[in-house]
Amino acid sequence: MIFGTIGALLVGGATPMFIYFWGEFTDVFQLSTETIVDLAFEVLKKFIYLGIGTWFAGWLMISCWLISG
Repeated sequence: MIFGTIGALLVGGATPMFIYFWGEFTDVFQLSTETIVDLAFEVLKKFIYLGIGTWFAGWLMISCWLISG
């Protein structure tokens, strides 16, 4: 149950992180056109890492709660 709860907390924390990254992504468009692609790609990598981490945390949450329940 402890690991399932940790996974649930991580999944719950993914939404505020997504909102933060989305704010970074929209701020990129205020910059010069030479740097937009590079900076947008950096934020895109953060979205990918967040998605992978959320998938793993969700898997941990569901699998631990199914085993203990």
